[in-house]
Amino acid sequence: MSTRRREFLAQTAAAVVAAAATSIHVGQAAEVTGAGAKTPMPGNTTAHKLGPRIKSVIRREETLLRYGGNGDAYHMSWAGDDRQYVSLCDGSGFSDQFKSFYNSRMFAIEGGPSDAKFRDLPAYPLLGYPVQKQTDPRYYNFGTLALDGRLYQFMSTLNRAMSAEESKEPSKISNANLQRFIGAKLIYSPDNGRTWCNQDDSTPVVWEPWDRRSRDTMVFFEEPQEAFSLLSVLQMGRNYGANRDGYVYIYSPNGNTDGTMNQLVMLRVAKQRLLHRGAYEYFAGIRADGNAKWSKEIDERTVVHTFPAVG
Repeated sequence: MSTRRREFLAQTAAAVVAAAATSIHVGQAAEVTGAGAKTPMPGNTTAHKLGPRIKSVIRREETLLRYGGNGDAYHMSWAGDDRQYVSLCDGSGFSDQFKSFYNSRMFAIEGGPSDAKFRDLPAYPLLGYPVQKQTDPRYYNFGTLALDGRLYQFMSTLNRAMSAEESKEPSKISNANLQRFIGAKLIYSPDNGRTWCNQDDSTPVVWEPWDRRSRDTMVFFEEPQEAFSLLSVLQMGRNYGANRDGYVYIYSPNGNTDGTMNQLVMLRVAKQRLLHRGAYEYFAGIRADGNAKWSKEIDERTVVHTFPAVG
């Protein structure tokens, strides 16, 4: 890998960690109670002691290189083998010739910014046409983490199938009957993508039918307000090397409805315990001493950030 690419990735990772730290410190200016209510904490000036902060971003179109590809989501993580791993949903990937339309797929990126190569992971469990039928359960790869030779993937799942008639005229589906995400399955590879396992270490990966999904087979399923069904892993550099406390941090919308979808909630879990739901701790506000409070009860989660409502 070129020195220029190392510097580019290192600076990007540092910016992400700094932004995350900023959001947490700014959150300390308020005490969060309940599932989202906030009350001011007089005298807390932590947010004003951070030093330089990112104030704006300028898009330099002339610096962009377009490598093609078809799909969306694109959650990424930087592995210890110096490759970046990127997942996509609903697309054909980076092949020059259309072969399959993937519900979910993962690729490895090799090379530098000016000569990147996108490599398919052949062993990744197949999800998509022509393997799947329209009525088969859907799993969409969101939160992605490369850590210590392993790849972790949180696969979001919907509440129900869409019929052939609905897929032709989705505008006719009532608001009460819309598809929505209600949980997430966790799969992992112990060897950087050569083999894949279910959360309980069994293999091959099983895509549970609609009526067999439960909290026994999903890391999250039908949680309060359907929170933690769309997960994003906070990245911390190559092999998570910028992390200092031994925890992986994961964000999610607080639900699937207006007023909860624009709220972020957060959990943390010790790096070596990612496969164990019982080890997950949820951000539950700020203590009197200014430190974060964590709880193993999902009902005690509190909002870390609220985005402005749309409309």
